[in-house]
Amino acid sequence: MKKIIENRYANLYLNAAIKLGLEYSILNEEIGLVRIYSDKTVLDISSNVLGVNSQLSSNLSVNKVKTSILLKSQNIPTPKFKTFTEEIAANTYAINQLKKKKALVVKPISGSLSIGITVKPSTPAQIRNAVKEAFEGNSSIMIEEYIPGKHFRITILDDEIIAITQRIAANVTGDGKQTVTELIQQKNAQREKMQLPPIFLRKKDLHYLKEENIDLQKIYPKGTYILLQLGCDLDIGGERVRIDKENIPQENRELFINAAKTLSLRFAGIDYITPNITTPHTLIRSAINEINSAPDSDVHYRDTFPHDNYAAERIMKNIFFKNTSGKRKNEAWHLSKSSISFRGIEATL
Repeated sequence: MKKIIENRYANLYLNAAIKLGLEYSILNEEIGLVRIYSDKTVLDISSNVLGVNSQLSSNLSVNKVKTSILLKSQNIPTPKFKTFTEEIAANTYAINQLKKKKALVVKPISGSLSIGITVKPSTPAQIRNAVKEAFEGNSSIMIEEYIPGKHFRITILDDEIIAITQRIAANVTGDGKQTVTELIQQKNAQREKMQLPPIFLRKKDLHYLKEENIDLQKIYPKGTYILLQLGCDLDIGGERVRIDKENIPQENRELFINAAKTLSLRFAGIDYITPNITTPHTLIRSAINEINSAPDSDVHYRDTFPHDNYAAERIMKNIFFKNTSGKRKNEAWHLSKSSISFRGIEATL
């Protein structure tokens, strides 16, 4: 892929624009601000932010509490949660939940890139560390129930599913010869060739491995699957697998599209947790975990075919070549007519 600009997100869109015969100009390279245009349409992009969503919709999606409340109001499955503004109260609640054998996720109410998020802290000390980390730079946090299952990112644009990718946590497979540490080093060498960030084990990951009795210096039998982390971010070693959207049942397609509509988002990245994405959500326990108003097509780029820019190309085709007359371009989008108060509302565990 041709390097047009340093910002990797904007670069994907610029490469897609060139392939589709669209014009472009770089407005400010330092912040990745570019403009792509045709004789009928102009699109401004700053890094991974496309100028298609309203300020209101973007602000709603950034706040995880508001997102959860709105989704729940439309009977869209989300994890149950409580919010906290003080560390002591958060610690007390989470430790009590731990005593009841309930698995939790601790995270800031606002934020992205999984910063400040801890999945399934299993001791009081880990909970206190998780709460402290979540509060760093934030005045409030949320503690929600842990939903077991596989993680998927679904990108939506104008009521159309652009791409679906499974997000897999860092892992290695035993070969009967090498230790886990050696397997990680071997995999990191492969990831470097693919221009992917290396597997990086954080303190919370080491706690998880200890709880699971996984020894980094042990040689495991051939074929043994070893999960190294509970988070599935690419930047710490996660993997991506492309999912054919044609295999997704209609009930799930409608769920994803309705979730974006609920927040009045034209462009959205939906994080969905389910044991099986090919099973209708009405038949199994699943949940929409978050909705991102500035999803990056890089999620789909670095998957099974790491040099295929298909997601950015589909987004550009949708914006510049799809006839949306009478549909969303001229449609006035509103939130539910019912009055929704965000203050003091919690979906309690």
